[in-house]
Amino acid sequence: MNTGKYEEALLIYDEILKKRPDHAGFWMKRAAALVCLERDQEALESFDRSIEIHPLDAAAWISRGVLLHEMGRGEEAAASLAKAEEIDPNHPALRNAWERLKKPKQSPDSAPQTDQDPMNSRREYLLWCDSLKQARRFDEVLRAAEEGRKRWPADLNFQNIMGAALVELGRPAEALPLLEENLSIDPGSGYAWHFHGRALMDCKKYVEALESFETALEYSPENANTWFYRSIILHTFGQIQEAETSMKEAVRLDPVNLGLTASRYLALFSDLLRMK
Repeated sequence: MNTGKYEEALLIYDEILKKRPDHAGFWMKRAAALVCLERDQEALESFDRSIEIHPLDAAAWISRGVLLHEMGRGEEAAASLAKAEEIDPNHPALRNAWERLKKPKQSPDSAPQTDQDPMNSRREYLLWCDSLKQARRFDEVLRAAEEGRKRWPADLNFQNIMGAALVELGRPAEALPLLEENLSIDPGSGYAWHFHGRALMDCKKYVEALESFETALEYSPENANTWFYRSIILHTFGQIQEAETSMKEAVRLDPVNLGLTASRYLALFSDLLRMK
């Protein structure tokens, strides 16, 4: 998925699901691959299967709602987001999803027009960057966010997105100065602190990374991924009980997606275990 080999990813997900048809998380990943392949109806069926297994997963309802909107099925999309809101009104992806429903559907492949009202076009451009990020098209995210920063230099969101994309692309040394510059201006951004911690972690600066994750949680305590990475570092430091508590909080906040996050970072676990 990370390298854009969606057909190959889909084949692997299908093989996994033959053995684990009750795994909601892999139905979600299968749906994401199908969305990237523009096989929307099949993706919708995969989201529905995930929800059937785990009906209280707000993220699945949100993703389903966004897809329905892109398919031109506005009423069903709104109903899906309303269900997500009922389950978890504070889910971090919910606000952006509702914003999308207010706008005409738009392909991630085409940048928004900017000859409208500047504030509206800026928001539209941020939503476009977010749609690319959700599709895990990080090279494109980086280019789009860089262009957004040029157009709206006062909006720190674009530079934060650039930093996040660089982390996801395995380029933490390039991400750090961007994130640190933003944090010097806006030290209250949980998003920036999270990816700052991720970048430090990838640079094997674990003490500093833990400090960044702790700060991120002061501003965004609902971020399951931050609790997850905090747990990994605590475990590395031998703080087992606190690590387990942190992991339980991550699972409580987002049980499905945390399993997927863990699967993407098996190599990281191996490195950390070798340190002990």
